[in-house]
Amino acid sequence: MHKWRRAFEQALLYQLCADLVYIAMPLTYIGRVDTELLRKYGIGLVAVRDGSGCRQVVEAEQSDVVQRIYKMGYVARLRNGGANG
Repeated sequence: MHKWRRAFEQALLYQLCADLVYIAMPLTYIGRVDTELLRKYGIGLVAVRDGSGCRQVVEAEQSDVVQRIYKMGYVARLRNGGANG
């Protein structure tokens, strides 16, 4: 969980095909995350608590870089049973 920046980099890529993008992390590691950086790029953050659900720490914003062709490709994959379908 000390590699939250890797999750951030992945989230930036996911913004090409998703309207809203969140990173989910255990609550105990949330303090390590640069929430201002997430806000700057519109990426949301969810804290996951052991056995007691989760809570939104940073709200995601609508992606302004989403590419319709990528988005529709992923929607089609999901409709056909995922990556292996």
